[in-house]
This record gives sequence, C-alpha cells and structure tokens, in this order.
Amino acid sequence: MAAGERMFGFCTATVPIGRDGGGDVLVVDLRDGERRGCVMEWLAEEGYVATDWAGTGAMLADVADRLEDPAQTAIGEYGMLEWA
Repeated sequence: MAAGERMFGFCTATVPIGRDGGGDVLVVDLRDGERRGCVMEWLAEEGYVATDWAGTGAMLADVADRLEDPAQTAIGEYGMLEWA
C-alpha cells in the first residue's frame, strides 16, 4: 500500500507524533508513494485514516492559523486544546 492510503492494523512505516485523550494517534506516513511524509490518524478500531495535511509543516501551519483565531479553538478539560 502506498503512503496516504487507508489500511487496518499497525504499520511500522509510520511514526507517532501526537495522541488525543481517546487513544487515537497522529502519525507521519513513511511508506513509499506520492504522499510519503503525510500526516494520518491511526484509530485503534478503524486503522489508518487520511488527513488533509501533506506533512508536519502543513499541520503546524494549520495549528498556528487556528490559534490566531479564538473562534476555531477552545481550551478543554485538563487544559487540552480542542478544535471547534
């Protein structure tokens, strides 16, 4: 399977970079393919799911943009950032 494609199970060609309170994980997909380096979600029940982020740079730029607009974010339980 190529980078960015949905798959079930765990793949050693992904690098975890973040986790949410529910146990879902953001990963960088290092499988071969056109989308190599993209950010995906890994959900224990559903496997890997694509995001719109082509890489960590795009993800961090999106986070920075959202932080500048208080209507797009909120501080939730335990001080965690929540997307609106």
